[in-house]
This record gives sequence, C-alpha cells and structure tokens, in this order.
Amino acid sequence: MPSAQELIDQAIALHGGELYDYSDISLTFRDKNYRSQREGGKFTYERSFVEEGMSYVDQMSSEAFERKINGEVVFVQDTMVRKYRNSINSVWYFALLPYKLNDEAVNKKYLGVSEIDGKSYHKIEITFQEAGGGEDHQDIFVYFFDTESGHMDHLAYSYETDGGGLRFRKGYNFREVNGMRFADYVNFKGDPKMDVRDIDRAYFNQELDTLSLIELENVELKSLVPQS
Repeated sequence: MPSAQELIDQAIALHGGELYDYSDISLTFRDKNYRSQREGGKFTYERSFVEEGMSYVDQMSSEAFERKINGEVVFVQDTMVRKYRNSINSVWYFALLPYKLNDEAVNKKYLGVSEIDGKSYHKIEITFQEAGGGEDHQDIFVYFFDTESGHMDHLAYSYETDGGGLRFRKGYNFREVNGMRFADYVNFKGDPKMDVRDIDRAYFNQELDTLSLIELENVELKSLVPQS
C-alpha cells in the first residue's frame, strides 16, 4: 500500500504542482470576490465585497492585514483582524486543497481503502501539532484519494470551536483551470459524537444531513511560474 505522504505528494502534483506556489487566482465565493497571489514564499490574499452600500477590501499577507472601506484604510481591532484573517485563510485552504497538506505542523496517517458512491478511495487522517498548528490544531481531518486517478475528491473534519461539529464535503464539478484542479462540494452535517474517521460509513448509512453547497464561481488563474 502507498504511504500517506506518497499519496499527498502525488495529489499535489496532479492538482496543480508548481502553480500552488506561483500563481494569481481570482474567484467568487458567496457573493465575495477573492484573490490569491503567491510567488515562492510570498503571498497576498484579498477579499472584496459590498455590504449595505459600503465597499470593503481586506488584504493580508504573512506579515500584515489591512481593511479599506470605500477606499479609505480603517483601524481594525486585533480580535477582528484575527477573525477576518481566519475567514479568508479558510476559503483558500479549502479552495487550494490538497496544497496545504504538506505544512510542517501536519501529521499524516494512512487509514486504508474505503468506498464512496461505488468508487474506491485511499483514506488519510490529518491531525496537527500544537506548535504551528494554528488556533484549531485540535481539529481532525480525513481525506479521500481516488485509488485509480490519485485525485483528492472528498474530505471530512471534526472541530471543537463553537460547541463542536462534524462535516463531510462530497466533491463534484471537478474542473481544471489553466493547469489547476478545482472542485465544488456538497456540505453534509453529522452528529458531533460521531468519529470522523467513520464518516464514509455514516454517509453510506444516510446518517448525514445536507447542510449547504460550497461553490467556487468565476475561477480564473494566471501562472506566475518562473520561466527557465
């Protein structure tokens, strides 16, 4: 059987490879416009939207965060900066999967082969070290990699914030945009008492409730890969 590391490395190469580190991506998610610019170790994320007639632009990098309202930079309290950064990071974390599965704080464990909707998948558990694992380092993720194509199609996770919960995201509308693979998801909700590692069984037994759709619209990508 392949190792968890081998499956993740293969999927990252299949889904986008160098484009994860060198690209300019824009998309729309839930009526907000997002942009990601990554060049090697440097990145800038931007989110823009209109709310109650006011125009908002949030821009963040690894070092800084800035919010503009109607074109003017405004002061943002540290607690809200953390909230906005987490919200923007979350959108890009899921949109760019499986890119972040090789972060230093990630622990990987192979759980065997599973079946979802008649297809065979390698199942991998992802946990996080407390050091460098972020505020939600206690979360547990499970990812499903197609045994034939090597693509990552589905994922599940359990979390403890806001009372805790369990989610299963079933991928669909897989498409490639200028060399990078994107997907939309049906977002299911499960009983927080369930073991997220058994999410495939819960899905098969129809023990999950449909919660929402995770749809990325107007996806555009420009390669910034250096020319040799």
